Amino acid sequence: GSQSGSLFWGNNALTSYFQSRAILPLSFYLDSGCPDDNCYANEPFEQALTSLGYSVNYVEQDGGQHDWPYWQERLPGLLQSFRSGKSGCSP
Repeated sequence: GSQSGSLFWGNNALTSYFQSRAILPLSFYLDSGCPDDNCYANEPFEQALTSLGYSVNYVEQDGGQHDWPYWQERLPGLLQSFRSGKSGCSP
């Protein structure tokens, strides 16, 4: 799960990493605000993961800022996205 990920570092190294590896049994949650909270770095990462076949829950808040009050608002969605359809403590 990532909130306002700074995915532009290292010339988009994280995107390149996933594109050069076998698909792993992972799911992703990415969120950002737009235009002032890394949406321009998160959108291409989400598109790359989706095109590779990964399950991605992508949330973009219009007007969201790079600041805790905005992330706090979206945190329950991040946590719930990994529990969706599951019960108990099993992974």
